[in-house]
Amino acid sequence: MSLLKQKASFLVSKLGSSFFLLSLVLILSFVFYRISIRFEYVNLDDTLLVKYRLPYIFNPANIINSFKSNVMYLSDSTAFYYRPVLTISFILDALIFKDNFWGYHLTNILLHLVSVVLFYRLMLRLRLEKYVCFFLTLVFALHPVLMQTIVWVPGRNDSLLFIFLISALFYFLNYLESSSLKDFIFFVFFTFLAVFVKETAIMFLPVLFLFIFLVRRDKKAFKRSLPLLGVFFLMFALWYLMATSFSDKQGSYWSYLTSTNWFDAIPKTIIPGYLIYLGKIFYPFALSVFPVVDLRDANIFPGIVAFILLVFSFLFFVKEGRKKVFIFGLLWFFILLFPTFINLMPGEPNIIYEHRLYLPIVGLLISFSQIEFVKRSLSNSKVAFFLSLIITLVFFYGNRRHIFNFKDSLSFWESAYSTSSKHFVTEVGLSGVYLSRGDLDKAEPVFKKLDEIKPNTIISHLGYASLFYHKGEYEKSLQELDEVLKINPKLPRAMQYIASIKEHQGKYDEAEKYYLEAVEIDDKNVDLLMSLVSFYVKRGKIDKAKEVYKKVQDMGISF
Repeated sequence: MSLLKQKASFLVSKLGSSFFLLSLVLILSFVFYRISIRFEYVNLDDTLLVKYRLPYIFNPANIINSFKSNVMYLSDSTAFYYRPVLTISFILDALIFKDNFWGYHLTNILLHLVSVVLFYRLMLRLRLEKYVCFFLTLVFALHPVLMQTIVWVPGRNDSLLFIFLISALFYFLNYLESSSLKDFIFFVFFTFLAVFVKETAIMFLPVLFLFIFLVRRDKKAFKRSLPLLGVFFLMFALWYLMATSFSDKQGSYWSYLTSTNWFDAIPKTIIPGYLIYLGKIFYPFALSVFPVVDLRDANIFPGIVAFILLVFSFLFFVKEGRKKVFIFGLLWFFILLFPTFINLMPGEPNIIYEHRLYLPIVGLLISFSQIEFVKRSLSNSKVAFFLSLIITLVFFYGNRRHIFNFKDSLSFWESAYSTSSKHFVTEVGLSGVYLSRGDLDKAEPVFKKLDEIKPNTIISHLGYASLFYHKGEYEKSLQELDEVLKINPKLPRAMQYIASIKEHQGKYDEAEKYYLEAVEIDDKNVDLLMSLVSFYVKRGKIDKAKEVYKKVQDMGISF
């Protein structure tokens, strides 16, 4: 009998070991997200980052060249994103998986698993009881609101940012205790990677500063931290210098920060935005692939309830000695989430992607860990496992409700349109998918909705021009394009449509004239250049076609 008790005791000890608990979370994470390996392109950034850049990312020499261009330099609207380490991650993928998109999805899952391990280590570093660490890690690993980071390939910029900044934080903490040169060097290394994978890494600088004053509260630690904080700032200065050198739009990116009317944005965008995020964290069943700030959003009410509960917990269920850690966690959350409210499309509803919660949510979980009844309840292994089972089932349900919205472009844009039809991008995205599939009857009502949102604008007229073009109603399309050129006489997209129509009408000289005018204005537009290549091939002007195609190849693109 005693032997049986010994074996049972041994088994229980193994099941309660940190290794077993972490392994269980990792297995569940892979089970939750493995289906995304089969997902296709959704036509939001992934085509620009991978599909149309395959020849570029196939070449290992472009690891260095990535520091000389924007992350999506083929798209004029995103030319201010200077994120070379993100591009390098796709180059490394291409070396292994070539053009097999499942491999890029697999990398996203593996990056998430690495993040889960780092999160668990961070919770242990905060001296939390192991079952508390296990439960919080399970929440981080499986929470549906973080799904976009894992199943949408471009979402990896946030998992990479997480990995680099949390790694930097570990070496920051080590250096405060040891002043080791090794820790200093690794801190610099991971800070460099973080800043060059996503510019919002700079927001982690005040988080480190607050850690010293709210958590460590040690003058000696503050003095030791100064070189590290200084290096962090210098890394960002280096990033900014290189970004402005290799991105002609970097200035306009920062102008949004200074030109935004923050007094107007606070009640209309920032407060509702934070409440929407909080609502999705505490009630993750009204998610969106393309969420925008909307005062009618169903997540605002649970967000208000969550905020009240946080305040109530702070006042009555956090011990006096832990209140500063609780405040630190909240500030982590609010500070790191703040950049998402810089609207890069002034006048349009602010897009608040869910993948941007990936690093900020850590702060909220730190605060949650300081609530006394949470710590006390989760310290009991049976209670911890029971609550973990409940949360796993709830998150699995939330996961399955949302994950298939990312499986292909049609699912993605239909979901985006159904949840965020107030933003014109969802109409443009969905109508484009319908046109590419030849579903003109489905496209027409979407274009009408676009016209309601953006009446008598370039976007509206271009939408109808595209619809009439695909219907073969060229005169109607030309009428819409004339309206576009009245607003902007030098819009390459309109000229390209006109050129194509003239080509269909057999007016080849006029077609060539419009193609060349458009290329003169925008000589990096791959779609435009390939249309001109096709035009020359059909006309038998092979030398001219080769000349234009070389420009495309010089950008690292081939068809």
